Amino acid sequence: MNNPRIPKWPFRLLRWFCDPEIAEDIEGDLKERYERHYTQKKFSNWRLVRDVVFLFRPGIIRSIMSSQNHNYAGIMRYHVKFALRNFHRQKLAFLINVIGLASGLTCAMLIYLWVSDEWQVDKLFEDDELIYQVMMNDPNGNSIQTMTYTPHLLARSLAAEIQEVDHAIAMIPSELSSDFLGDFTLTLDDKKIKAGGHFSESDFFNIFSYELLAGHADDVLKQPNTIVISRSLAEKLYQEYGSALGKSITWNLASFNGEAMITGVFEDIPASSTSQFDFVLDFDTWYEVAKEMQLDVNNWGNHTPATFVKLHQENDVNSLSKKLSAFTETQPKIADKQLLPVQYSSLYLYGKFKDGQQMPGRIKQVQTFGIIGLLILIIAGINFMNLSTARASKRMKEIGIKKALGIRRRSLTNQFLVESILIVFIATAVSLMMVHLLLPSFNLFTEKELVINYDPVLVLQLLGIVFGIGFLAGGYPALYLSGLDTLAILKNKLRTSYGEIWLRKGLVVFQFLITTLLISTALVIYHQISYIQSKSLGYEGEQVIYFSSTENIANQKSAFYAELRQIPGVVEVSGMAGNLSGIHSATSDFSWEGKDPEFNIDFIQFQGDFRLAETLNLNLLDGRTFSSEYNEKRNIIFNETAIKVMGLKEPVGQSIKLWGMNYKIVGVVQDFHLESLYETIKPVAMMIDYSTLYRLVVKLEGENQLATINQIEDLFQSFNPGTSFDFQFLDQEYQNLYTSERRVATLSRLFSSLAVIISCLGLLGLVIFTIQNQYKEIGIRIIFGLNSSGVVILLSKSFFNLVLIAMLIALPLGYFLAHGWLQQFAYHTELKVWMFGLAGLISLLIAMITIGSQALRVAHMNPTEAIKYE
Repeated sequence: MNNPRIPKWPFRLLRWFCDPEIAEDIEGDLKERYERHYTQKKFSNWRLVRDVVFLFRPGIIRSIMSSQNHNYAGIMRYHVKFALRNFHRQKLAFLINVIGLASGLTCAMLIYLWVSDEWQVDKLFEDDELIYQVMMNDPNGNSIQTMTYTPHLLARSLAAEIQEVDHAIAMIPSELSSDFLGDFTLTLDDKKIKAGGHFSESDFFNIFSYELLAGHADDVLKQPNTIVISRSLAEKLYQEYGSALGKSITWNLASFNGEAMITGVFEDIPASSTSQFDFVLDFDTWYEVAKEMQLDVNNWGNHTPATFVKLHQENDVNSLSKKLSAFTETQPKIADKQLLPVQYSSLYLYGKFKDGQQMPGRIKQVQTFGIIGLLILIIAGINFMNLSTARASKRMKEIGIKKALGIRRRSLTNQFLVESILIVFIATAVSLMMVHLLLPSFNLFTEKELVINYDPVLVLQLLGIVFGIGFLAGGYPALYLSGLDTLAILKNKLRTSYGEIWLRKGLVVFQFLITTLLISTALVIYHQISYIQSKSLGYEGEQVIYFSSTENIANQKSAFYAELRQIPGVVEVSGMAGNLSGIHSATSDFSWEGKDPEFNIDFIQFQGDFRLAETLNLNLLDGRTFSSEYNEKRNIIFNETAIKVMGLKEPVGQSIKLWGMNYKIVGVVQDFHLESLYETIKPVAMMIDYSTLYRLVVKLEGENQLATINQIEDLFQSFNPGTSFDFQFLDQEYQNLYTSERRVATLSRLFSSLAVIISCLGLLGLVIFTIQNQYKEIGIRIIFGLNSSGVVILLSKSFFNLVLIAMLIALPLGYFLAHGWLQQFAYHTELKVWMFGLAGLISLLIAMITIGSQALRVAHMNPTEAIKYE
């Protein structure tokens, strides 16, 4: 009679619930009973199952109380001690694992902190979901332009006529006043402090719930000539913020000034707010400034302030949108436009608009870096998993001996998992230390104030990482190796399965695919940033400085200009309104002979002084520039795009109409960039406006610039005693537009380098493992005449193939992603094949160095030692 094939699963069930001390004896009895009934095979299996099920009763079931916990603790100590000894025996593998994993975790944690902070920007207000900025969609040629600034009358009309609106304000934000008028100066006795401030209507603090330390949101800014200042500003002026309330302070902005009473003090603006300011002046004060600037604040066609509303709790934005559509029809000046409510806190991440629709903006960077952080963590995890699998295969004999000695599979499984989790735990601890060390530099680079808050959520996330990666990396060897046949292991009849080999190769391919992808995209970003920095903007900015004018300078302009021109090193002097690459006013009121009445397009208004074109070195294509020899009040200069848009032939000397008045074209200049390279060059109209020249522009000689600037500062101080002289180079101002992109480029290079290092560590570990497995074979081959190059080829061939496969997948994918990223720029570098070829070459070269260094070391070994190796 053949030996019976006893089913295994009833015994597994028995071992699961039975006390281990008696399980083996019961199992033996059950086997004997099964063999006795085996002649009736039809029922023997059922009898066995029935016997096992009936054994599930008190007295046999294992205890789950204290004694077991005690045993588990002892077993756990044993596993930890064994794991530590194992780490000590295999120091190199342990170090490769910890360094690779800790590097990946450090990178992922830093990115996580940055991404989390980005998500929280501008979400600091109560009822954040009810605060909206009302923007304006303006049909402009064949597209729709979304305007940030709106009519002065809009906010008060919305508050009065639309019941969904709880509070509404018009506001001149600090960046707008700074761009057009320069910096505020606050004066108290002999103290003069430069600061940034908004002009706003009285419900400012009812909409934006900044903490008021003194004063009440319903009372501040109610009266003309009132101001609310920050705690820091109050302490600078009065030592202690509580004593500032009710005091008066003098403010100065360009040629405008006044006195305001302090009606409130607010806590300093947190870093998570994009709107950074030191004070808020009442809006009636702005009306006084606007009156002096001859701005028609009652004209619905005049767009200057930003408009914000806060809805009632029970209302939603859809209801508001419908009311806004109906509202525009009641105002002829804006009847062809559309009012667009946009949640204020969404503007930071979704701040771009295309054809009147809100689009992703900065969120793309956040998503990109989130994905990069995840990819690097995956690379590090793959390294760890690959090496754990490889090392576990090396320990088959150890497993066989343990199983022969009666160590249970569960115990072996736990041993692998404990080792894996312990390595992840150590790597996590190392990475936390590295994050703390790197965080100050990272904050400096990202201009943030990131901190690690060890709150329950973060602790749970860290535990999730430790156990998640630990189980993933240790799970496969634990389940696979612990289930191998003991006899086959001891007789050395087991071979590495194809599944294991393909899994390991697949992970290497995936790892180098990500690495090559990161290198190629980093190269493209680097070239786009280089393109931005080297592209000719159509004007000269390297040797041109600008600084804010003041009331004293405005009153003595001719004298100041004359003395400025006398300073050695000063080549040219002029003035302009606003920044060259900042916010510009625009108008669509131009009309010319032959214009289609339905054609509507905005022209940027660029106002300046005489000699501005010469100071900026604009390229004159036709006619002349502005000169003090002529009365230029009704003369105008266009850029070449404006001439193309208007379709004028021989434009110089022709007349056009603006706001109902005739202007004469006196010149045409070559296109120059007034916006970032994300935007195409728009039509520009240059005009002389003597009342709005709030910034002085000075062109310097190339040498001894520092000495020249020092003399300019002395002259400035002589006209403005006690006022600090702040200047900036024009090219630096332009480059500031791309701070975010340069940060992306730097971080891309940094993370790509880190991905390369982690991948190389993983490859190095696998090469060392492969060499250990083939050590004796290689020694024999060397004895039979295999030379060094043969050894290198033998060891390198399979790894090179994997890297080549990764490159073939990564490079087309990298091209696709880079092409998509560049499309957001109106002006961008061209994608070249060599960029991706170089990325592939770098990946291949790094892999060659990693593999070749180990292969050469083995190629020069003593073969007799290899033969003795076990």
